[in-house]
Amino acid sequence: MIYRTRKAASTISVALICCAVTGYTQPVLDSGLGAASSADGLHPINPAFMASAWLKPGVALSKYNQVFFLPAVIQFRDFGDQNFEKRRFESNTEFPVNENLQARLIEQFGESFYEAISRDSHFELSTELGRNVIMVQGYLTDVVSGLALSVAGSNVDSIRWGYDANIILELRDGMSNEILARTTDHQRADGPLPAEAVYAATPTIAKGWGDLLVMRMRELVSFFPTRLQQMHEQSLQ
Repeated sequence: MIYRTRKAASTISVALICCAVTGYTQPVLDSGLGAASSADGLHPINPAFMASAWLKPGVALSKYNQVFFLPAVIQFRDFGDQNFEKRRFESNTEFPVNENLQARLIEQFGESFYEAISRDSHFELSTELGRNVIMVQGYLTDVVSGLALSVAGSNVDSIRWGYDANIILELRDGMSNEILARTTDHQRADGPLPAEAVYAATPTIAKGWGDLLVMRMRELVSFFPTRLQQMHEQSLQ
């Protein structure tokens, strides 16, 4: 299964190398034209350091040493009245996710993300909220399928891709519930693959998206590795 990333995430090593090469001469938070804060107070990170990510100014995520896992949230695109005529979708390439695949993705995505966090040595899971605990939540939004409802269950049809979704990570403070950071990615699980294989391929797709969110967590938590960088950020405010 091939995953095509439309907003590719930078790796941790690239972000840290950029910091080292520039000697912190570039602001980590983007101050360019159009770099407006979000409605909940997050500011975009300079794309030279990390793509498609937002951070609360002044926060040092490295101080959080435990993770509290929140249930994953999945939102499927609303195509309106499901009693549509099939001919309306004859020229479409994106389709509603059928009920069986919805249930499969909901089950697999939450489990895959939790397992990915559990096996990563950088994070210690906590069962309680408190000081230095960060709340982690993963989202899939605007999820659509490459499988038309009219061919669901077919043994002969081939489709070009399985799912398309926005993959979002949010981090919150374990004491105040204040939003600290957010990342967004957009991926399509490419084929081609038999229409009947989408259900069986869903765990693999969900695992890839769970691993992506953990990679983004590691980027964010490692973003302020030293007091030097924190001092530099404060000097720019």
